[in-house]
Amino acid sequence: IFYADEKPFIHSTTFIPIELIANSPLLVAEVGDLKWESVYQILEEGAQQVVHHQVCEIRASKADERLSDAFKDYFGEPILRLEEVGYNEEDKPLFHAINRFRGDLVSFRLQRNPNVTILRSNP
Repeated sequence: IFYADEKPFIHSTTFIPIELIANSPLLVAEVGDLKWESVYQILEEGAQQVVHHQVCEIRASKADERLSDAFKDYFGEPILRLEEVGYNEEDKPLFHAINRFRGDLVSFRLQRNPNVTILRSNP
């Protein structure tokens, strides 16, 4: 759970395939000894893998009871759900994440660059 101004605003669950870190010291480290900033750092340090690209699906939903507890009495309120898979340069999946953002605290801006020309004839 991520906080802003002491308010919980992101609930994140990330899965990394066990075969990526099976021979890593990550599996034998004490939990208190592990400190990471991101899944990218975990993959680079623990699996020697670099995320090249990610595919993300974004959809609107409402907070269920579990998220309401995590977000402090937010049942039925708007949620932006981002489900994504990160891949290495060879298109091997490195992680699967489900991130849920409080709809009243987060927004996204998307830049789209269309590559379609309507008035020019295609060869």
